[in-house]
Amino acid sequence: MAWVAQDKIYLMGGRNGGQNVYSVNTLQFDSNENIDYDTPIKNTTIACIFCHSFVLSDHTNVLILRLFQDLNTPLNHTMVYNYDTATHVLSERTLDALIPAPVFTTSAISAGKESVYLFGGYYNGQSSGHIFRIDTSTLAVTNLSSIEPYPLVVPMFGCAVTLKSGIIVLGFLNDQEIVDTDQVRLYNPATNTISVQKVTGYRPNPRQHLTCNLGPDQTTIYYFGGYLVDEDDKESNDFNVLDTNTWEWVGKQVPGLAARPRSGPVAAVTNDKLVIIGGETRMLEFNDICVVKGLPKEGDSIRTSELYWFTHNPYYDEVVHPPTKLSTGGIVGVVLGVVAVFFIIMFIVYKKSIRFRVFTSSLGYEFIWNPRTGEPNWVELSRLIVRLLGFALSMGFLIYIIVRSINSATVKQEAKEDITTLSIPDVRICLIGYDVGTIRVHCEFVNGTWCDDSLTILDTSIHAPKYIHRKEASVYCKLFVPDERFKFTSDKHNYIELSTTGITFNLYGNRTTPNIQGLIQIDLYENRNDPNIPLFNINTTAKTKLSDLEIRKWDSSELNSQLLYNPIVIPEGDYMDILYIEKEYELLKSDGWNTVGAYSKYNKISTMGAKLVSSPGDMTDPEFLGSITIQPESFSKYVYTEEKVFTLLYGIAQMGGILGICVAIETIFFGFRPQSPLGMVHRFSNGKFQNKLKDKLKGYFGENEVEVPMIAPVSRRFKTMKHLKRKSEMHEEEETEKEKLRKMEERIQLMEFLLKSYYLDDEVFKYVQEAKENKDAQEAKEAQDKKKAQSSSIMNMLSGMDTNEKLDHHR
Repeated sequence: MAWVAQDKIYLMGGRNGGQNVYSVNTLQFDSNENIDYDTPIKNTTIACIFCHSFVLSDHTNVLILRLFQDLNTPLNHTMVYNYDTATHVLSERTLDALIPAPVFTTSAISAGKESVYLFGGYYNGQSSGHIFRIDTSTLAVTNLSSIEPYPLVVPMFGCAVTLKSGIIVLGFLNDQEIVDTDQVRLYNPATNTISVQKVTGYRPNPRQHLTCNLGPDQTTIYYFGGYLVDEDDKESNDFNVLDTNTWEWVGKQVPGLAARPRSGPVAAVTNDKLVIIGGETRMLEFNDICVVKGLPKEGDSIRTSELYWFTHNPYYDEVVHPPTKLSTGGIVGVVLGVVAVFFIIMFIVYKKSIRFRVFTSSLGYEFIWNPRTGEPNWVELSRLIVRLLGFALSMGFLIYIIVRSINSATVKQEAKEDITTLSIPDVRICLIGYDVGTIRVHCEFVNGTWCDDSLTILDTSIHAPKYIHRKEASVYCKLFVPDERFKFTSDKHNYIELSTTGITFNLYGNRTTPNIQGLIQIDLYENRNDPNIPLFNINTTAKTKLSDLEIRKWDSSELNSQLLYNPIVIPEGDYMDILYIEKEYELLKSDGWNTVGAYSKYNKISTMGAKLVSSPGDMTDPEFLGSITIQPESFSKYVYTEEKVFTLLYGIAQMGGILGICVAIETIFFGFRPQSPLGMVHRFSNGKFQNKLKDKLKGYFGENEVEVPMIAPVSRRFKTMKHLKRKSEMHEEEETEKEKLRKMEERIQLMEFLLKSYYLDDEVFKYVQEAKENKDAQEAKEAQDKKKAQSSSIMNMLSGMDTNEKLDHHR
């Protein structure tokens, strides 16, 4: 049973795994189409197998009719409850008269929400075509079939929908005689009459136990699923659409990953979505959620609407319903429009801002059009064309690496890390097809420590895995959650008595059916990724890292016999060794930063991998079901890291090669041009920063009266010349040779300063200067030593002469 209140879908009652469901659950779609789940009431104590729900006019209170309790214990009359969606209080109400509680009845609420109508049904082995009305305020009951004109309906398996006009549409009615789908019955509450309405278009196959819902446009009825009564009760996933404006079956092809065939699902409409939940086949019960999107809203036409199955999986959804894209002409038009607007804005700024005009002029002259002296214009034009082609190639490659980085595939890199201790996994043991009262599970570490206290019986009314081939078999599960003190320790250093390297579970019990072998399933979970702990509210120090959505997906998958955690099924009566390894998956998040290729963001998931070694067990004990020993395969941790094959950093490295090729081509054809030593800081600084920069340059290079080299001419004679003229065309200016020499010296010195500061690395000149200074110092020292030697020789010679000889020598 399902209803919608405040855009939230409520689910109550039904059966799951052969057992009644007593909880009230809700689901709601957020802005990203994720589903938020909640369980406002975990146990209503009311078994609703064939209940009907009706949202009242205040859109808060819900009237619930309990028509049938259980297949084995039917009610003898209809019971009524009120559910308040604001306070989540379920209260019982009383009808003023008893109504037999038929199964397979059809119901609808009036357009004004003041009355509920029950059509037909099956009660105590007999079908009934009566119509009852229940007043939603007073709960007064009226048998409309006893009021003239005494309307009766085809009694069973129908589906009723109330139109905005108040007319109730009864479709797919049948009893022993199938009513053809080329017609529907219309009940008019105002006149208490039933009429036949012919329907054109294709004819859907007659069916039972299907869903029907009125769309948001208030005129289209959607039918889904059911048993095909003319095809041996084969389940169907047909999606049929009835347009009540034209009374025509609309043949809508709904692309996408359709829901699996089923009967007995429930469905609800919220916004532009039809949400289909649950259902069953003869072999399997479903607990999934299927969505059809694109329902037309009021004023739209079903014939022009694009319905599609929505899975919230881009792999399916974008293929069957790709996002709207512009045509090539549209893209060209948008690009041209943007370019035109850009140039208009630039023109306005150019006219209004003097600084911008100066900037664009200098930019154009220095970076775009800057011919060298003595070259014709066609050479500069050719160079400009080559540069523009290189720029276009670079921009195209830049777009390529961005797109490829976004759409890049991923690979997993495996790394093995040796460790000395391993955490013990959580172990779920489920026994299927055994007498629950006789099952015993004992737990013991190989060093003799008992661990039965760490075993918890799981309440299968909350959750139990489903097995497609043992659908009705009893399920008994226990969960082993180790104490955080327990670790498996490596015994490679022979400290065996101090280590715990294995744990054994011994299983005993009797089969429910002696000649049918039961099923034993083992599941291993990493402590922080065990969905059983939050689902069963088990007290443990380990905090789960699973989100509510992940837990819900696991719950739904197990209930649909899609077991996600690689269960281990062991033969009955065997000894089984389970060798496990610890795995950690680092999966890339859906984050734009991961396209860069540095400091990637990951979702880390820890799991357990296992392999089996078995041997025959003890067949002498009739109650022995098996023995499982769990131990590490190796004391290693395997880390699987997901990486993008292509990232922006890889692309930028390749782009450097493209730019190098462009520069090389330009240099080969047009020669090398020296690059300016000034950067963006020098060029585009403003205000006091620019003034400070110019003052520093002037203070260092411009204090003397010499003109700046390369900019000002060597002499005033060349001030107005763009190239050298013949001597006869020059006008000599009187200037002394001494003055010319002084200015030339200063000009050369200034040029050296500029070259040293901005263009040349003077390191080699420093080496030359150092070598020269060292040589000069050595020569000076040698000359000084030679002079000292000569002086010493003279002094020695003079010391051997008498006074007259010294005087003569001096003379």
